[in-house]
Amino acid sequence: MKTIKSFLPVFTGFYNSVFTGIVDFEEELILDSDAEEGETVYQYDDLDFDYAKLHIDIAKGCISALQNEMILNGFKVSITFEKLVSPREYNFETDEIQCTYELSNETLKGLLGLVIDNSGLFDTYVRELFDSREGFASFNNGIKWEEVLQRYEEFFGYILQFLCDEVWLFTDEQMVDRVQGNVSLDYTVKAV
Repeated sequence: MKTIKSFLPVFTGFYNSVFTGIVDFEEELILDSDAEEGETVYQYDDLDFDYAKLHIDIAKGCISALQNEMILNGFKVSITFEKLVSPREYNFETDEIQCTYELSNETLKGLLGLVIDNSGLFDTYVRELFDSREGFASFNNGIKWEEVLQRYEEFFGYILQFLCDEVWLFTDEQMVDRVQGNVSLDYTVKAV
């Protein structure tokens, strides 16, 4: 059994991404709901929303969606949520879901074998991701795809991102579709 800590691929953060749509949808459900006779209709400023809990619930839903996608593609894996990391400012990075992957040696061998079967595409992916270019100095400049596979624990999230993008064609929109409707935004009414 292998235990690997890495980030969750496909998730593109909450700032200006398709995942923002889940938050917006949940707000609309609360604010646009038709009040029954005698119920109060709230405005946005009347409520304190628990966005932190919603973000964690979305992160856990994304983990479940990726785990199910991997199982559908024949790779039994257990993914455990560790934490959601949000940058102080969104200038150069976005939110990241950190998690732990539990998989058998056979499953790991199968995943790496699938990458080898698609080595031409993976080579291009690695060069685009890690090669330095104007305005970007990479710590892994010139790394070869074979080295990435040898250091799979260090690059596991990127390997899964490649498989999602190029082999399984599992997109952020599909992940959103699987999460939306399975989470809810909690709120409290502000004291008057």
